[in-house]
Amino acid sequence: MTIDSVVINRDGLIYEIRNITVDGLKNAIIENVWIDTYVKYIHVTFHTTYILDCYYKADGYLFSFPVHGDGKAHIVKENVVTELVLLFDIKKNEDEKDFINLKAYRYGFDQLNGTVYRFENLFNGDKVKSDIAHDLVNRNWRTTSGSFGRCLFDKVNDKIFNAIKTYLRSFPLEDIAILN
Repeated sequence: MTIDSVVINRDGLIYEIRNITVDGLKNAIIENVWIDTYVKYIHVTFHTTYILDCYYKADGYLFSFPVHGDGKAHIVKENVVTELVLLFDIKKNEDEKDFINLKAYRYGFDQLNGTVYRFENLFNGDKVKSDIAHDLVNRNWRTTSGSFGRCLFDKVNDKIFNAIKTYLRSFPLEDIAILN
């Protein structure tokens, strides 16, 4: 999956990642799926480790510590559990066959294990300051993910939702479900 950019301007930090490659979805483990046809929603829970390669630019303060730099970044978010609630209705296609039309979604996520951040050229290559900043973000991964992770996962889950929506619209309901 690719994402153009994610921009965070919050709590004194301006942080942008761009040209993002997100790996890990092909290794996702689907924990459960259920469909409620009365309320018309699909619930999906899965977990995976996300690996991001991108370019970053940071300027400002992270937990009152000044940070700045730009360059390549490698980020590994280990064991992220995502819960999607997909709202749908049933529509007819041009052949008058029913299909699932996804309308909207909501999601929650929890990261069960750490994040490893690696930013090249942090503090313009000052190794001492760079090591301090890396130690700060890597030790405090849960706080960092909780504070800023939704900005990334909004974009990731938009793409997942649109892929599922396209898939479900491509097939009549009778071809993807057992009907009683």
